[in-house]
Formats: sequence, C-alpha cells, structure tokens
Amino acid sequence: MLKKNRLKLLFAVILILGLVLLVYMILIEDEPGALPLLLALIGALGLIYSRFKST
Repeated sequence: MLKKNRLKLLFAVILILGLVLLVYMILIEDEPGALPLLLALIGALGLIYSRFKST
C-alpha cells in the first residue's frame, strides 16, 4: 500500500513540475518546450494508470 502511495505522489510531482515549467516557458519564451510537455504527459498518464490499476 505504501509503495502505491509513493508512486502516485511521484507521478503527481512530475505532473506539477511539468505544468509549472510549461507555464514558465510560455511566459518567458512564448513557446512551450518539449521537456515540460513530456513531463506533464508522463505525470498525467502515470496517475491515470495507477488509479485504474489500484481499482
């Protein structure tokens, strides 16, 4: 149970980091970068996967 919670927390942190970097890149450079998009995508997909796997 603890391992599942850590995995969800890790994916949530990755998603939040990706979204923050995405907003920063858009505000500063006027275009999103590939890395923030990839981080947000990995975080979102990981959270969805862990949610469906746990039920």
